[in-house]
Amino acid sequence: MFYITNLFFYKNIKDFLLSVVHEVWHAVQAKKNGGGRKFADKYEMEMNILVSKDKDPYWDNKYEIEAE
Repeated sequence: MFYITNLFFYKNIKDFLLSVVHEVWHAVQAKKNGGGRKFADKYEMEMNILVSKDKDPYWDNKYEIEAE
């Protein structure tokens, strides 16, 4: 059985639920950081800093690491 959400496919309910928790955590981060737009700006700044250090903008991103 596959679970479909936002055009992504999940092989099992556990993977689907983990992705939901991950995204909910981003909502918590946004609230802690002054709202959606401010958080998006901080997230993007973090990505730019990582790129300038030749690091991966997603996998090395502190907001992604915290959401895991």
